[in-house]
Amino acid sequence: MKNKHLSLASAAAPATRARVNLLIGLIAVLAATMTVIAAPVTGNGGGSVTPGTGIGLTGNYFNNLDLAGDPALTRIDPTIDFRAPFADNIGGQGVSVRWIGQLEPLFTDRYEFQVRRNGAVRLIIDGEVLIDTWDSPDNVTDRVTIDLEAFERYPIELDYRTETPRPLLRFFWRSSEQEREIIPRSALYPAQSFDQRDAANPLAEATDEPIPAEATAEPQAEATAELTADPATPTPIPPSATPEPPTATPLPPTATQQVLDPPPGVPVALPDLTEIAVGAPLTVIWQAAANADWYRVLIEGMQTDDTFVQLYVASAVCPGQLCTAELLLELVPGEYTWRVQGFNEDNGFGMPSLAVDFTVLP
Repeated sequence: MKNKHLSLASAAAPATRARVNLLIGLIAVLAATMTVIAAPVTGNGGGSVTPGTGIGLTGNYFNNLDLAGDPALTRIDPTIDFRAPFADNIGGQGVSVRWIGQLEPLFTDRYEFQVRRNGAVRLIIDGEVLIDTWDSPDNVTDRVTIDLEAFERYPIELDYRTETPRPLLRFFWRSSEQEREIIPRSALYPAQSFDQRDAANPLAEATDEPIPAEATAEPQAEATAELTADPATPTPIPPSATPEPPTATPLPPTATQQVLDPPPGVPVALPDLTEIAVGAPLTVIWQAAANADWYRVLIEGMQTDDTFVQLYVASAVCPGQLCTAELLLELVPGEYTWRVQGFNEDNGFGMPSLAVDFTVLP
């Protein structure tokens, strides 16, 4: 299936191969406070372990290609999985980003890391430069292996730069114990502040200490969905300041970023959908998120990196309630996931909901 981008933001949107029949329903729901209970992970060898309590890596964004000066934006990114502009005020003539923090594997094993990119990257784990294409931007997937110990926290740095207006950066891992996946937020721990090292000297001594997960955020998600994606909302923080937990209260404005409204909350994707037959309507349901003007529904094929469908849905018809989207898509038999993401005009996209897996049967 080829990439498709479906937009319902305008009645004059061009026709696509996929026929979309969107039904937005209004269903009242009771408000509830939910916390993430991470389900144990069973390795391929049969052992079961409990995921960590990470909340993501500290991301520092620069409106230049050299990680130079003060960051234009600093936030905690639950995962490294980007296929769209990072933020409204980031990009222009080029962008560079440095993510720093710690990585915690679940198994003692040889891990393969994969970086799918359309620019230049540099990956450093435990002080060792594993990938360095800083002077060779390209549209490729880099692969490297390293032996790691279970539940050991390793310093990690991932640098990225590109001149394209549409960045592509996806950070995967896999081992003999676990299948290939985007490195989950539970395995990533942020650093307290941006380390002002010269981009040309990535191995300089870092002084940042990891932020204890319990002191920084209280992740929220539905109690019934499997924890397979990144439920935390990226938290904009002033440069060189200590990150605060995600709340509904806007952070103070800084010289580099004016926060006008709270960023969109995290919608809750309901795991009702498990399988459909080829040609049958695909119905997805989610609980609306606070402060979201629109939603983006992302349907992704699990067999490839780049197969996806995006659908934009106005939130005015389901504020504080359940939204239902019924889609008629040309999906071939196989495994897929879907998730939903809120966004508004002031702060751009919030973080997506948990991913929900489903199967298209022959």
